[in-house]
Amino acid sequence: MPKKVLKICSITNLLKSSLDWNPVLENLKKEIEFEFSEIDQLAIDDAKGIREAIEGFDIILVDTYLRERLNRVVAHRSVNSHFLNYFDFLERKEGKLWGYSLFNEVFYRSMLGAIKNQDFKGPVIFLGCSPLLLPVIDVLGRFGFQDFVFLDIENDKEEVEKFLQMSKSLMGVHFSSVDSTAFIQSQKEYSLCFVVKNHYNQQILDDMSYFHFLSNRSIVFDLAGASNFLFKEVRALGVELVPFGATFSIFVEIFSNKIINLGKEMQERGPL
Repeated sequence: MPKKVLKICSITNLLKSSLDWNPVLENLKKEIEFEFSEIDQLAIDDAKGIREAIEGFDIILVDTYLRERLNRVVAHRSVNSHFLNYFDFLERKEGKLWGYSLFNEVFYRSMLGAIKNQDFKGPVIFLGCSPLLLPVIDVLGRFGFQDFVFLDIENDKEEVEKFLQMSKSLMGVHFSSVDSTAFIQSQKEYSLCFVVKNHYNQQILDDMSYFHFLSNRSIVFDLAGASNFLFKEVRALGVELVPFGATFSIFVEIFSNKIINLGKEMQERGPL
């Protein structure tokens, strides 16, 4: 019986993609036979359009920017994330689509080595906002962190407000935001700092350039990959930095293995 050719697609905003699936696809080529298509979410107007676009695909790779729109369209379950329904890829199983989040595992492995001996469980600051912070917060909660602060950056207000509303229903977790003026005047030091944006305006960079919010016990995580954040200055201060590449390599490994295993299971069943 011939093996089933796996049909995989990526739904992403081609102008504003937050994920690079190419390294994952290169790993898949070594193990399974598949066809890959890329769908621009900007070309999908409504729920019906999304359903039609993903019809016939076995696995759908999901860009984080499309998460909320797909949540309203497909039947799904969320794995390992109790903050919000959140998934990174969809698997077609028994006629339904099931959502999975693997970023919890990615960030757990990324942070484990850096903070397992961290005795400073002080507040955490996010320099901006992103859906990727959902699994980050989930993982940090397991490590005992409770106080999460968002630096108030232009165009992030709506996303930050969702986090602030969500915190009202969570026990032992506190979310807040701080504007630029309060940030630069505060003497508050943060145990962990997450760089989220690829571009910060000059005023924000100037506000951060004092590094009053970091100490020699702080750790800075780069989640952006191509940010204009002041990484060189952070290194010069002796502050520990976890580069984007370290987390991205874990992402490639985990996602590749998961999809390869799913693909082999489907191919063993043969063509439908």
